[in-house]
Amino acid sequence: MIPLLLIACGGAEYATLDTATVSATPEVPEVSAAPTHTDALSPPRLLRRVSLDITGQLPSIEDLDAVEDNPEVLKDLRAQYLKSDAFTPRFVNLLGERWHTQIDAFNARVTDFGFEVRDEFKFERSAGDEPLRLMAWVAANNHPWTEILTADHTVANGYLSEILSLDRSIDSDEWEVAKYTDGRPPAGVLSTTGLWWRYYTTNSNMNRARAAAISDLLLCNDFLSRPIAFSESASLASDESPDLAVKTDDGCIACHSSLDPLAATLFGFWWNPLESSAELTRYHPEREPLGAAWLDVEPSFFGTPVQNLTDVAWEIAADSRFRRCTVETMASLLWRRPLDESEFDQISDLTASFEANGMRMHRLIETLIDTPQYQAGSFNSRASDEDKLREQIIRMLSPDQLSRLIKDLTGFEWTWRGYNQLENDELGYRVLAGGIDGQEVFTSQEDASLSWALVILRMSQFAADQAVRNELENGQTRHLFEAISLDDQPDDPVFIAELDQLHWRLFGSRADSDWREDISQLWLDIHENSGPEAAWKGVLSALFSDPEFVSY
Repeated sequence: MIPLLLIACGGAEYATLDTATVSATPEVPEVSAAPTHTDALSPPRLLRRVSLDITGQLPSIEDLDAVEDNPEVLKDLRAQYLKSDAFTPRFVNLLGERWHTQIDAFNARVTDFGFEVRDEFKFERSAGDEPLRLMAWVAANNHPWTEILTADHTVANGYLSEILSLDRSIDSDEWEVAKYTDGRPPAGVLSTTGLWWRYYTTNSNMNRARAAAISDLLLCNDFLSRPIAFSESASLASDESPDLAVKTDDGCIACHSSLDPLAATLFGFWWNPLESSAELTRYHPEREPLGAAWLDVEPSFFGTPVQNLTDVAWEIAADSRFRRCTVETMASLLWRRPLDESEFDQISDLTASFEANGMRMHRLIETLIDTPQYQAGSFNSRASDEDKLREQIIRMLSPDQLSRLIKDLTGFEWTWRGYNQLENDELGYRVLAGGIDGQEVFTSQEDASLSWALVILRMSQFAADQAVRNELENGQTRHLFEAISLDDQPDDPVFIAELDQLHWRLFGSRADSDWREDISQLWLDIHENSGPEAAWKGVLSALFSDPEFVSY
């Protein structure tokens, strides 16, 4: 078996770094449009997609009405959603699909840090969310995206504040700005403990996997995707051969000449043993020299000498690959698919626009939402078979979107033993619901499956039961129903009006007579056997599991 330190060798030369700064008064370039092989969603359905992507919630009936009357209002509503409190938690989950830090288990468990077992899910999510929360803080405050690398602080909550060396104590689950006091170099997301809990290293790998993660996540330069081309004379059989090969074999040198000097800057996060809570919670500045000594290289960033991780962060922030990678990452996340080679020029234009707009994430999101790929709702006659395979005109709700919008609509949150059932796999159904776990599943599900359908069905039943019980049976504050009561029948105007508003709010489209007739008949069939409470629960369950509801 080849040791871990020999990750992906071979490959092309790197592009020259572009360290030009953004002009103070830039001219924003025009973004070229993609081929028009798709037709856009209707304004209300587009608003629904925008709201779900930005906030994880459905738009209000008032917003849907406004966009139906005047589609130009959509841009104003989009701006409001980006500034809302719901943006940050949704953006955290969106970034989690790329950064893979929201995992179910780290090298130390919750009890190792003095917390109760019941805190396991919240603690694990707090640790994994730290780097994502810092990036979301930069985006929400409309700061340049480079600040995810140049910030001299992190964001933390009560769990992290108890175990990490921070300059302040936080007593709640809320996320607040805090600074580390353990001597770690300020490097934004690269200085967060949660990032390196996820991307840990081993004695033989010596931070090479971490360096590869930095290159992939921030530069879209994936060492692991490169072909390995060893010379015929290379031998990896002995313990000494790998260390020798990375310095003498041309196939290995192609990667390790860049990888090892970058890995050498990360030894302040050298935790030994990996399972020690005392090791995992602090930075070790005294271990920084180990990188140069053990890897026998001088620290550098793709040929540029650096002194520490702060230098690395600033080099990445000035690298043209970082800006393009940010655009590629966000385009893939919002278009819900991998990018295509035919979109190279469009991505270049989007990158130029991103730079000209001061590298603000809100503006990048708005620009991507304006693209044909994002707004695609159907194929037209110009669409080829390849186009139809590539474009995602129907997107499945991610587990976090489904969880968030159901809670917003009904107040129901599916938890068990403190675990959110749609946001973990240790005691939940995140992967079965189409999500990723960050360790074995790295790509969201694109098409429905049997396991997905079963999770959706059970979720819809629980949510429907709570909504009817709270709002119609117990008279609690209404979030979903408007004017209906348990005494109203399908022939009553109020009944028809209730169905119409449910269709409009849940689907973002107007109900037709055929749908009203079908759903009324379902209500009557259940009512005949089990009464109005069960009838409304059956109707809501059907609506919540409708393909038009669980897609967008």
